[in-house]
Parts: sequence; structure tokens; C-alpha cells
Amino acid sequence: MLILDAGDALAEQSTFVEGDDPQVIQDRAKVILEAYKALGVEAMNVGDRDLALGTPALMELARSSTIPFVSANILRANDQQPVFVPHVIVEKSGAKIGVFGLVTPNYEKRTEHETVHGIQIADPVTTAEQQVQTLKAAGAQIIICIAQMTPDEELDLADKVKGITAILGSDTPGAQHVPEIRHGTYIVDGSEKGKHVSALTLIVRDGEKPYEFVDPSRRKSLTDKLSMLTQRIQERSEVIAKIGDDPARSANLKWAQQTLAQARAEHQTVQMELEELPEVDPNHSSLLIYDFIEIPSHLPEDPSVVESIAALAAKHPRLQKTKPTTTASP
Repeated sequence: MLILDAGDALAEQSTFVEGDDPQVIQDRAKVILEAYKALGVEAMNVGDRDLALGTPALMELARSSTIPFVSANILRANDQQPVFVPHVIVEKSGAKIGVFGLVTPNYEKRTEHETVHGIQIADPVTTAEQQVQTLKAAGAQIIICIAQMTPDEELDLADKVKGITAILGSDTPGAQHVPEIRHGTYIVDGSEKGKHVSALTLIVRDGEKPYEFVDPSRRKSLTDKLSMLTQRIQERSEVIAKIGDDPARSANLKWAQQTLAQARAEHQTVQMELEELPEVDPNHSSLLIYDFIEIPSHLPEDPSVVESIAALAAKHPRLQKTKPTTTASP
């Protein structure tokens, strides 16, 4: 098992506001790292909210933590070198897995962070291309990008950079029950505030290197989606026919026409993917199985983490008046 965090675990917002105590936030981050260690997290991305702590504080946390802080596109402005470890390679069941981190360059406090902390956010696509080449040269057979990026940015990354097995994100507020697949790259997001976990099970076949994964349930998922879209197209067409030329219902007509066009375009995309989908031979194919898991509230607590939380609350009493929050961890 390999547990990763896609970023924004250590801070609740991308900047401090009046009344915030940096020491409180840093102490809270230390407790989160202790909890992550108990969970077995093996690498965590640095997100834009994490940067609110400042690079000196983050680097100090990274030095004191056994969990690597991974980011390939947060660079020092003076020499263009990564502030944190750009990637790690771990071995699981005989397979070498390369993991690199990215943060979006398009967030509100970027200019402030770059100016105050002396950093630069490099282009994710260019950075990812370099990381894929470096990791492949180092023998990585599976390449994972942990990304604090928008869904559109993740899709763009998968379209432009070949060789990424999966992009694990955490900037999607809704539930993602079916992964996106673009050019062989699986894109999954673990929702927000630790409510769900995106779990990828990789079953590799000996002798297949580099690994190319297929999803055994993908055909059924696409077929079900195609049926749903076919029904939507029929319903919207019927609505348009009923409205006719009635000027009093022009707003309804516009909505129906727009959603019909969207459904037809999506239907065509799904149909094309379904036609190009390779047949799955479970005896010879490397498989990728995706689960979107809801985290139950009754899980047992780790005693040492509970003790640390109590000590944190005693040191900073105002924390007892706020609801604890966590960040999604795909």
C-alpha cells in the first residue's frame, strides 16, 4: 500500500488574516504531520495553502518530518532550483513507483507568496515533462503525480504530458465515482476535508514493462453513462418540441438547447472512447481498479495523536472553539 497526500494539508487558507497566530498554525501542522505518520503517509505534496506558512517554516517542518514534502514546480527565485524534494521513488511489490508533486500557478495569493517568500511557481506542464523523463531514466515503471490543481488543469496536464500513470488531486469539492482517463492517464480526486479517499489498486503482470493499465470496469461505466446521456438527449429534444415557438418560454428553450448540445457533445466523446477501448484479458493485462471510499466517522483514534491534539488545545485554548478540519488525501 502507498498512501499519498495531494496537498493543502497543513494550512486552512492561503494567507494569514488579522488575529491569526503563526505559531498556532505551525503547532497545528506538526500535529497533522504526526497523524499522517501514524496513517503511514509516504509523501505529501505542497499546496498553495501550505505556502501561507512561508518557506522557512515549511522547510523546518520538512526537516523534522519523516514524510517527504514533494514539489517539483515550487522553485527558489534566485537559482531556479526546487525548494522541496521534486520527486521520490518507492518500491512496492517489486514495482518502482515514481511520485512527483505540482501546485497550480493560478491562485489568488501567488504574487504575494512569490514576493514575500522568494519563490517562483514554474509551469506545471513543462515541469511534468521533465519529471517523467527523469523518473523513467531512474527506472520508475509507474509514475504518479500528486497535484494541487484545478480539474481543468489536471485534464490539460494529461492531454499534454505522456507517461503519467495517474494524477491524484484534491481540489474537487464533489464526489468523483468514476476516474477520468485521458491518453492512458487516470485522473482522480479525493473530494475535500478528508470525507473520502481515492483508492487505486494496481495489478501488474510480470514481464510487462513499462506497465500499461486497463480498467476492467471501464466498459460498463461508459456503457451506463452512454445510456444516461441517450435518455437526456431524448428528454431535452421532447422539451424543445413542446416549447415550440412560444415566446413566453424563451428562457426554457435556451436552457434546453444548451443542455442538449452539451449532452450530444459528451455522448460523442463517450462513444468514441468506448469504441477505442481495448478488450481486457484479466490473465495478461495489468489492471487498475478505482474505489471512491467514504471515510466513516467511527474509526478508532490513535492514542498518541489524541494525546498530541489535547496538548495542542491546552497550549492554544482558542483551538477548542473551532471545528477541526482535515484535507483530502487521495
